Amino acid sequence: MKKVTKLLLVASVAALGAIGFNACGDSITVVEPPPVEPPPPPPGAQPSIQIASIFDNTGGPVNPAAVNGQIDVTLNVEPGDGNTLQSVAIEIDGEEVNDQTFTASVGSTSGKGGVSFAVAPTQIILSYNTAEVVSGAARWLNTSHSLTASMVTDAGPATAAAVSLTFNNANVPGPIIVTGNSASSAGGLTWWGNGDVDMSHSPVVYSTTAPTVTYNTTGTCAFDATTPNTTTATLTQVGNAVTYSASFPKALNAIEDGTCVVSATWASNSPTVRTDNLPPGIPAPANYTFADARQLAPVAGNPGGAGVNWANGTT
Repeated sequence: MKKVTKLLLVASVAALGAIGFNACGDSITVVEPPPVEPPPPPPGAQPSIQIASIFDNTGGPVNPAAVNGQIDVTLNVEPGDGNTLQSVAIEIDGEEVNDQTFTASVGSTSGKGGVSFAVAPTQIILSYNTAEVVSGAARWLNTSHSLTASMVTDAGPATAAAVSLTFNNANVPGPIIVTGNSASSAGGLTWWGNGDVDMSHSPVVYSTTAPTVTYNTTGTCAFDATTPNTTTATLTQVGNAVTYSASFPKALNAIEDGTCVVSATWASNSPTVRTDNLPPGIPAPANYTFADARQLAPVAGNPGGAGVNWANGTT
């Protein structure tokens, strides 16, 4: 009888390469089949951050075309499988304005006012005042701005899609400051005279263009025979810092106890300015006029006449 060799495949590692014979005398070679690779696991969650919502200072959804004051930005945060969230932040026009850091110490503080957590939540709220003032000036003008958010995990950074917001904050008044030659009367009143009376104020201006401002005077405001009741202020602007100023020349007043009230746009006060060419408490000569003030002859208590500087005078 002729022998026939048969190949038999069995899933036995122990029998790999074994050679034997069956009852008929045929030789048998046992070979293990190639291993079957398991399917790859489904992809895990990837790091991501999104701006979920923005609320205004009334607690309602923000109007992106007219944003003012504080906004509360809710972020959806996914650190990704196996990653540790380290920090999140919000930026305006690429500048970070608030952040929050996550550490193992619950309740510790970090960053620009954020409270840290031992376990990162899936939603985080960061707040920011769009009317922020830096060194007396508006940080952001009323124009379109880009709000973004970012996060950092041990796998690296991730950034949210930007949201466009147009700011609409109201200008904030500043006090009018009066400078010049002055003296105090026995009653504690401050008088101004013998020179120009200068006034200025520095409001916080969010407008993209600082408009014209006038200083208005009401009452007995005879600063000078030719001084109008309304004077256009000079604008000085450095960056977003704005200052308005005006000068009332000569500061002569034909009435000894004359007063005038000064006001201006975006001014938080309307100071009363008392002006006179005589030291406080010294009566004016009879028939005192503007012409007399310019050519005032020496009188008791004012030996230098109109030109005397009584900035340090007392009564």
